[in-house]
Amino acid sequence: MWNRGQVCTGCMKRKLFTLAALFSLLLSFAVAALWVRSYFNCDMWTFPGRSVHRQTAVGLCGGVIYALVASTPESPETATDAQFKTGFHHFGYRETTRGRWLGLTSFFSGTFRHNRPNSPVDYRQVAAPIWTLFLALIVPPLMWIRRRAIRSRNSGRALRGECTRCGYDLRASPGRCPKCGTAVATPPTTGNTSSSPSPPHQSAG
Repeated sequence: MWNRGQVCTGCMKRKLFTLAALFSLLLSFAVAALWVRSYFNCDMWTFPGRSVHRQTAVGLCGGVIYALVASTPESPETATDAQFKTGFHHFGYRETTRGRWLGLTSFFSGTFRHNRPNSPVDYRQVAAPIWTLFLALIVPPLMWIRRRAIRSRNSGRALRGECTRCGYDLRASPGRCPKCGTAVATPPTTGNTSSSPSPPHQSAG
């Protein structure tokens, strides 16, 4: 028996998954554009930390997405010392990287120190290729395409009187597939009005 509540719930889930897949597809296009851009320009966004001695930054450069935390010694001499100003920063790829960013297998996590004349800066950095983010975003659209293809195939098989799972001809056994044992779903009915006799028509007068 078909449950109307289950059918409506299934339709709602499919609609939500379709919207999520569409949003993920749009994000994947944006990431792909930023991926290409990163080989010509390096972009970085810096955010204020919990104190003047710490900054957080997220950036794209040479096919790599990275996040880092820069900190300076907590001393009165460096209380207002900052590596970058808060906001958006733009650099030339060739001028900044000098071939250090490969962008294909650049997985990195670690710490390093930049010794400046006035005070050293300690960095904690995590980096990964941008294509990993692109692959994560492109998975839902691919799943939607696969599900759509399966539903289209099953609908065609059902119209031809075939098993939706294995494609076996069910015209001789409409109840259950003799090959794979899949039960054939019966379409929902609006009611049993066809089985109940209609009252006789009485003429006036």
